[in-house]
Amino acid sequence: FSIMKLKPGCEIGRHRHNGDGEVYYILSGKGKYLLNDALVDVVPGDILFCDDGEEHQVINDTDADLCLLAVVLYSK
Repeated sequence: FSIMKLKPGCEIGRHRHNGDGEVYYILSGKGKYLLNDALVDVVPGDILFCDDGEEHQVINDTDADLCLLAVVLYSK
């Protein structure tokens, strides 16, 4: 478990999960979430899942902080 705060203009870079997956729960703020090649807007209360073998990214393209809870789920 990890709580992350992305300042305006910051991001969690695009990365692939191998041997694990990851859940993000948006706590506050707004931004964009990329899963593979699909980009969606995110708001507080959204739950996002990246499965083993997929790629994802979070982008704070606003002028306010974006806070999220991240949970890594190991496959093995």
